[in-house]
Amino acid sequence: MQPLLVSQNTDMNIDMDPRIKALADMLLKRDLVSYSVHKKFAKTYFAEPHRDYYLTYIAKARKYIKEAVISENYIIVHIKYPGTWSELKWYAIGIDTDTDMLFVNRVRAPPYPGSDLIRTDIINGVSVEYVKEQHIKRLVFGYDTDITEDSYTIGLGALPDRQFRVQGDIVFNVIRYNGADNVFAWSHGEITRYVAYLLADKIIALLTDYGISAELVLNERNMYAIRIRGGTDSSRWSKFARRNRSRVVQILSEYFDTKVETPASFETIEISDGTIRGRLEIVSRAYFNSKYGDTFIVIREVRGDAILNKMVRDMTELLNAQQPVDIVRNYGNHRIELKRVIPVSFSYTPDIKPLYLDPQAIYVIARNSFIVDRESVATLTHKEHGTRTIRFAGKYVLHITTTHHDDDDVVHRNRVALSKIPTYKPRDNGN
Repeated sequence: MQPLLVSQNTDMNIDMDPRIKALADMLLKRDLVSYSVHKKFAKTYFAEPHRDYYLTYIAKARKYIKEAVISENYIIVHIKYPGTWSELKWYAIGIDTDTDMLFVNRVRAPPYPGSDLIRTDIINGVSVEYVKEQHIKRLVFGYDTDITEDSYTIGLGALPDRQFRVQGDIVFNVIRYNGADNVFAWSHGEITRYVAYLLADKIIALLTDYGISAELVLNERNMYAIRIRGGTDSSRWSKFARRNRSRVVQILSEYFDTKVETPASFETIEISDGTIRGRLEIVSRAYFNSKYGDTFIVIREVRGDAILNKMVRDMTELLNAQQPVDIVRNYGNHRIELKRVIPVSFSYTPDIKPLYLDPQAIYVIARNSFIVDRESVATLTHKEHGTRTIRFAGKYVLHITTTHHDDDDVVHRNRVALSKIPTYKPRDNGN
């Protein structure tokens, strides 16, 4: 093989793995290196099924490589076919520390490296950035630490969180457990929606006292709106529609402290009863070929700190009272046995209930998230990567995820896998 182009840059302060050096040399030469050379290289250094993935989507398109990002153990290339928009067609090739073989993933465009940039170059028309290894791990794949030992104890030290690639593309996102702070992060949307539900309950009860039938509906932001059928005529801009919006404001002002933000149209108001504060939009909606329309009281924003804080305290106590369980999960070809963990999945019925509407429960479900402590154990098993045992140095939140890929990465893998399967042929039964 000819001298490596990248190895000639002696001032770049980067100690590259020989396989990444050789691969970078071939890719940066683009179509000057034949496909048969790439095929021989892939057969030697790529793990299955990454071998066919590389040959199909990178080696065959090598002449269209426009940019490359290179570190000690990774090379990321941008392939742009002529006449097409393909800004997100980036492929990352790296070394799997479990198998010591090369892998490839389609990834999102890497962000500008900033202080992680070592130097830039242009080789055979390809724009090249040499970056620190952590830039690719952290900002492209979404983790900061590789675990290579068969048995390892995860700790955070003084950090609030860390991301560990524990096996293959499985990543453990470990966050310090702070009780109420974690519960608030998981349930903030549900709690806010419940406070809006309580506010809607008060508004509907008030309208009912005035003989107005109203119903609760969800608006486009998955918050709540109150519908008053026949609340306007065939034009939302008519004097009749404006007067009815003014009448709705008058009803609300009987119970709430009310501030009209748009006095000319009565379409936006703020209300408060000392417990809940809300920003409302009163909308007149006319319908095609109909004599009447509806008025909607749309809850745009809501705030009730005292209610929110009480609910977070109650849910934290509920979560802390949960007993650890053993769980087995499969993530692709990885089997993960979790012992003595608490899944972040529970329901809570608030003590503060609506007076007019039906009671509601709040469901807090953080998928693939668990509370772990010193007695918890995670055992990962994979037929190629073997078995790895993970323990924890303290009480943390464990969120199991994968390295970051572009959405089309799975599409590419499926197409490669399907292409290797023979088409169906009916069996000859001798007739």
